[in-house]
Amino acid sequence: MPVTLGENKTIARRFLEEVFNERNFAAVDELVSDSSTDEAEQSLVMYLVLQGFPDFRVNIERMVAEDDKVAVLSTFGGTHTRPFMGIKPTGKGVLGRKIDIFTIRGGKIVNILYNIDVFQSLMIPLGAFPKEAMFAGPGSTLPSAGKD
Repeated sequence: MPVTLGENKTIARRFLEEVFNERNFAAVDELVSDSSTDEAEQSLVMYLVLQGFPDFRVNIERMVAEDDKVAVLSTFGGTHTRPFMGIKPTGKGVLGRKIDIFTIRGGKIVNILYNIDVFQSLMIPLGAFPKEAMFAGPGSTLPSAGKD
């Protein structure tokens, strides 16, 4: 029996809410196909984020479904209280937006592509990347790291 667009949206919502927000990792086995691909290394990113930001939460803003795809626009936030990608805990909060595109076949997630501005949402607020570098034009000079 074909899965409806509404059912696909429910699967995507459950993944984000149960895995990220509730830390129910058993849901991965239920929602993700054994033959899924992890092109964007979502599992590694998920692990790193949840380790570094134990209170990390995702809030779904919009969902659009078509054929076997579900696009999700969400906001996220958390507090950096544990090491994250080699950055020592800062106690700083981060906020950002992300887009996930789920491919769902036969009621299971077979792929997730995501887009997040890692620099603007995570690295700059944590002090791991100079804000000036985001807005510097060609030929601009940036302050040297570690110098005032």
